[in-house]
Amino acid sequence: MTRTTCEINPYHGDLVIAHEKYDVVIFYGVDCPYADVALKIIDQGTKCYTIALCGKIGHIDASITLRDSSLDRLKKMAEMFRKHKQGK
Repeated sequence: MTRTTCEINPYHGDLVIAHEKYDVVIFYGVDCPYADVALKIIDQGTKCYTIALCGKIGHIDASITLRDSSLDRLKKMAEMFRKHKQGK
C-alpha cells in the first residue's frame, strides 16, 4: 500500500482525502497524469468513492469515470440533478 504521508507532501490539501475525511470526491480539470496517480493512491488506501470527469479518455482507477466531459455536458448533468431533487 502507498503511504501517502511519506510519498507525497503530507500537508498537501488533497491528501485530506487520504485521512478519510470525505466519502466522495470528484476530479474535474485535473491534469490526467496527476489524476491517475492521485486516484491510484485514493483507491489503494481509502474507502473514498471517486468520480472522474475527464475531457479525454477517462481514468481506470476511478469508481466512476465520464469521458469527453465538457462544460455543456456538466451543465446538462447539473440541470438533471436539480430536476431530480425538486421531484422528491
